[in-house]
Amino acid sequence: MALCRGPVPPANCTICVKNAAHVISQTCPNQMEAAGWYHDCQILYSNKTIQGVGDTSARILYFNTGKASDPIEFNQAVGELLNGLRQKLTETGTPTLKSEYGVKKVPNSNIDIYGLLDCFHDLSSLDCDKCLIRLQSILPSCCNASLGARFMAGSCQLNYEIVPIYAAILPSPIAPSPDNAWKNWKAGIPVNVIDPKLKDGSTFEMMRCIHIGLLCVQENAVDRPTMASVVLMLNSSSFTLSVPSEPAFFMHSNIEEANNVVKPNDGHMKSTSLEPSVNEVSITVLRPR
Repeated sequence: MALCRGPVPPANCTICVKNAAHVISQTCPNQMEAAGWYHDCQILYSNKTIQGVGDTSARILYFNTGKASDPIEFNQAVGELLNGLRQKLTETGTPTLKSEYGVKKVPNSNIDIYGLLDCFHDLSSLDCDKCLIRLQSILPSCCNASLGARFMAGSCQLNYEIVPIYAAILPSPIAPSPDNAWKNWKAGIPVNVIDPKLKDGSTFEMMRCIHIGLLCVQENAVDRPTMASVVLMLNSSSFTLSVPSEPAFFMHSNIEEANNVVKPNDGHMKSTSLEPSVNEVSITVLRPR
């Protein structure tokens, strides 16, 4: 069974599931049961009946080590956002999709909190809610006032950040423009395409992500890195990146486009795994027969 996070486009979902299936089959060739969590999806298989069976055990925990300056207001806003999304998910979830996302502003601040909840579609609305409540109950003891957290159980996921998790979560989505990125890269000022909200993050890591993104849209397919190479580029700063050329779809324009979406990658995320981690890219949990 596979679960793609709600805002993930179908094409990205397919890629994630295929890659996840390959990784888990290579990592756990002789296991009767296994589960894997990835950025856009999670998968699981078993020789037992698993459809409709809820697993609320928290398997993987990630949280931002940064803390809100006003913990009371921040925690209240997080709670209200997650409670509201859970209620909406209970009311609107379908047999093919159980996902809900939204945004809430922290009172008396300029901080927006972006939330995303997902359950396996075969779960009943009640079991989905129970799974999410279980994960949400961990927040006070694990990461009180943390600026971001992602908890993953066998049957559901809970995630909130102070930057957009996906473009679809923005009230008025404005996707980052490869044209705009190329213009700033060529001018030697790629930092201009970084969301100002990430000013305290790792500029080096963000610049490297922009560099890799430009390599992935090269006109000649031979010049584009493979998925395996991209994984190495993202996880090893010692991996040398080639110089990108002008993207195939770059159009010269005098229109300055806003860039409001940058995935969080501030170098201050801490992970707590309740099960073994296979590598830095994916997490595969073995459940003995």
